Amino acid sequence: MDDVLRGPGAVPEVPVPFVGRDGDVVRLADGLLSADGPDVLVLHGPAGVGKSAVAAAVARRLAGQGLPVHWVTSTGAADADRLLLGLLSEHGAPRRELARAYAEGGGAYTRELRRQCLRHLRDSVVVLDDARARVGRRVLETLDLRRVRVIVTSRQQTAWEGTGGQPHAVRPLVARDAARLAALVGESAGPSGERRSEAGLPGLLRPARGLPPLVRVAGVVAVRGVEPSDAKLLLALALVGLPPTAREVLGRLSVREWNFPFGRSTLSRLGSGVEVSGVLDELLRHQVIGRSGDDRFELAEPVAAAVRRSMPEEGRRELAHEVDAMLRAGLRSDAVAADVLLDGRSLPGRPVRGPARTSLNELTKGVDGFTELPPESLPDLDEHIIRALAACWSVRGDTHRLIALHRRFPDATNQALVSATLRLGLPQAALDLLSQAPDILATTYEIAAVEYCSGDLAGTLSALDGAAQQTRADVAWQAVLEGAALCDQGWPVDAEAMLRSAAEEHRRAGCRRGRGWALLHLARACLLSGEAVRAEHTLNQACAALRAVADVPGLNRAATERLRLHLLRDRPDRVLEDAQRALTAHRGSEDIRGMGWTCQYLGVAHARLGNTDDAVVTLQAAASHFRACGDALGAAWARHRMAVLVPGDRAVDELRDVTAQFADLGCPHGQAWSLVELALRLPPGPARDDAVLLADSLFDDLKDESGILWTGIVRAVHLEAGLGLSFFSGDLPPGLSGREQLLQDVGHFRDSLTTTRHPFDRVTDIWQGPGIPLRARDLVAVAPRRKEGVPLCRVHLTLLDDSPTATSTARLLLRVVPEGSHPWATADAGPPWLTAVALPLTPAAVEPATCLLRPSDLPAHGAEFDVTAHRSGIHVIRFTIALERTGTVLQQVETELEILDTERPGRHAAPRAAARRGW
Repeated sequence: MDDVLRGPGAVPEVPVPFVGRDGDVVRLADGLLSADGPDVLVLHGPAGVGKSAVAAAVARRLAGQGLPVHWVTSTGAADADRLLLGLLSEHGAPRRELARAYAEGGGAYTRELRRQCLRHLRDSVVVLDDARARVGRRVLETLDLRRVRVIVTSRQQTAWEGTGGQPHAVRPLVARDAARLAALVGESAGPSGERRSEAGLPGLLRPARGLPPLVRVAGVVAVRGVEPSDAKLLLALALVGLPPTAREVLGRLSVREWNFPFGRSTLSRLGSGVEVSGVLDELLRHQVIGRSGDDRFELAEPVAAAVRRSMPEEGRRELAHEVDAMLRAGLRSDAVAADVLLDGRSLPGRPVRGPARTSLNELTKGVDGFTELPPESLPDLDEHIIRALAACWSVRGDTHRLIALHRRFPDATNQALVSATLRLGLPQAALDLLSQAPDILATTYEIAAVEYCSGDLAGTLSALDGAAQQTRADVAWQAVLEGAALCDQGWPVDAEAMLRSAAEEHRRAGCRRGRGWALLHLARACLLSGEAVRAEHTLNQACAALRAVADVPGLNRAATERLRLHLLRDRPDRVLEDAQRALTAHRGSEDIRGMGWTCQYLGVAHARLGNTDDAVVTLQAAASHFRACGDALGAAWARHRMAVLVPGDRAVDELRDVTAQFADLGCPHGQAWSLVELALRLPPGPARDDAVLLADSLFDDLKDESGILWTGIVRAVHLEAGLGLSFFSGDLPPGLSGREQLLQDVGHFRDSLTTTRHPFDRVTDIWQGPGIPLRARDLVAVAPRRKEGVPLCRVHLTLLDDSPTATSTARLLLRVVPEGSHPWATADAGPPWLTAVALPLTPAAVEPATCLLRPSDLPAHGAEFDVTAHRSGIHVIRFTIALERTGTVLQQVETELEILDTERPGRHAAPRAAARRGW
């Protein structure tokens, strides 16, 4: 049996019974399971004798007892730490402490690695396939063999003496068992129900030497009825009837330097564009390759050696160089595709578009030629391949394997490891890694990212001012970071412009992950402006982009931002429902910072529902998470909100400290709100007057009409002028963003104030009245910037079908919605007929090409289009809207629509309109 176990718990199907070693498998497995049995089993024997097959059978039997199996292909591995780190990754060991210790260096990393191995590598079966003795011994010394069973396959027995392992020699099949296996293979390969003669098997089995891979080939050859005397070598018989293309691919497979399992992409590279499925079927049918897992295959060494012996020596050397070049070219192509999708900053000049991929999982399968290779085999590979592999592991959160790669290639993987440590909430560890970079000038963006994760907004923008911009991807990523910092400072309009530009640049470069993060921060800017509809739409777009590259931390952050969306829509009960799921997701990815912000908004929801005690406890948890991950901005906001909820003298002192902290961090929005709350609680005097004046000045700089209004309300309350005299809804600028929330919060505050008999303590003059609603400080109400105050019409696009695929039709509803003061806003005005012309800019068909519609918010007045995609992926459709009677073009918008390759529950695509010209 050539089928082997690859990866945790993956047990491949065996089409032919395991012959000749059934009793050994049962005995060896039961021995490992028994309390007084060995902890280590060493299977030794010559190459191709079936050691891996026996190990797989034993492991499969142990897996049937509920023990997860972890298979480690260790051919050529010279680094035991790499194997241990891979095992820790598969066992789900925590990453945060190991990343911190690795960045610290020295003995801290060694101690933490050993501690994790002893603690987390347990209750499982570990198979070290084709292990070198020195490396395997180090692994065994590190494991707690009382809690884990180990199976080792090796060509040497003596090298494992003294390890306590039970040796078991795996020998070639005896003649009787070889004949039985060959007969069974021949029966399964021949026509159904037709018995085959075994008379010619002995002649075929002699060159097989009892090695199962060659015995299987003999079984297939026997089906064809070829006489043994007609062939000098079993291989020649095996290749009779094999199509020339499949034979050519087999020859190229046999000269690969590292004979690791391979996938379909490797076959496509070696076949020069051949039909992969056909070649694969032929190779499997002739038993020259075996299946080693789901969509994974292997070429046994005896078969590979026989194929190589059939070639002239000079031709074999030339073919080996050709295969090496073909694999490297394919790997580089996939590496470029990976880098474009995930990052793009390591590519010189304009990013190159790689082959289209719909998910990171598919991408990983596409680069099977190097994701499964040990670092020992990578020293002279293209740097793009190393960077792409590091980016894949960084995005997937596989920090253990990323550390293993960084130990060998620190320069090429430093950026990816820094990003991974920042996502784990370790800004100091990221700085330690950056200090080891050979070119500190090339890390200014990473330094800015560290400042941002630390909550220092001023430091972030200062670092970005000096950041190198070598590629368009550099510019786009820096714009994402700058837009995020501007949003946190309280500049949603400036942040939106920056983030829209970044999202568009990432889209043109093909960087889905960069576009996803740009849209995620853009949604935050919309939430800060109080625009719920745009925020939800943009969040959906961000999730689609992040899901396409399996960026789990990004999707978790989007879930946290949806809590803000619930608060904006005054649905605090929904926050309580969704926050626990978001916390669980953040905890699973060890995103401490994400947990802090989730607790922050959960505390606001509790306060909104009147659960003050629960709100304080939740905000205390948020503050604890922020301290753990070094996020000073998050900690300042948690302190601010707790001070607002807890009355008394301590609140004044706390708000004074938080005001100074916000100022140091460069957050005028937080500083202004802390001053407003401080002024509300201070007794009459210069200190209160100064706080009000400074808050008003900061809000005026931010153009925050909401903050200006609340400052005026606080001033009126202290003057006892009454809210009725200080505020009229008509005073708000028309079209103000977040107007509904602002009016609701002010009304809530006014109602609470009228039920409070004495807002101020008559002795201490300390404020005892109601607090300003906590969600009020998550709004920056900015008046729209208009030319001469002209009202607008907006194009709304709605996807009427969830998760459209390439095999279905997607329906789009287009509406032209005039604003309230627009002449077309009322039916009495007699709005004109408009035409909408649809033009697909990607391989797709749109029906009808032209539709009539009327300006209205009603779906019945809109235009419906059917989109049929000719492939999966992102599709772009341009709509041109014109007056029907004159043909005058009024507006052009382009929408992006993601067409999925398969039906996947939970995936939703949503169109987004990007205006090209307006009226």
